[in-house]
Amino acid sequence: EDLFCVTEAKPSEIEKGIWQNMVELDSTCSTNRKRKREEYFFDYVYGAVSTRDHWIFTVFTSELEMAATSRSPRLLNIIAEEPDHKQLKQQVAELFAIIGGLLQDKINTALLDPKQKRERAQKLFASKKRKTIIE
Repeated sequence: EDLFCVTEAKPSEIEKGIWQNMVELDSTCSTNRKRKREEYFFDYVYGAVSTRDHWIFTVFTSELEMAATSRSPRLLNIIAEEPDHKQLKQQVAELFAIIGGLLQDKINTALLDPKQKRERAQKLFASKKRKTIIE
């Protein structure tokens, strides 16, 4: 089962990258659905769009009714002429903590039935930290 999709985007085309990521997440949900073969299937998949120094996190549901992005991008100060290595180390640690948390959530929900996954996804979309794209 696929858990996470990352899309690389040009800084000038971040919106295009977000939509490309949503297409990849939709495809992932479809692939996961085919593997399960359950009468009622519901899942959600996380993703990220990166321009190298900007990271936006996404989530998408298998029923195509909800999709969202993080409200603001996570920044990595890697393009400065003389980056602050201590600050960069902290930013990278935060980035990996977010990715690790998303993967941990998928592991923790892997054995839930579709109804429980749907409830979990609805809680995610109710979070004020997300900007809903489709509802």
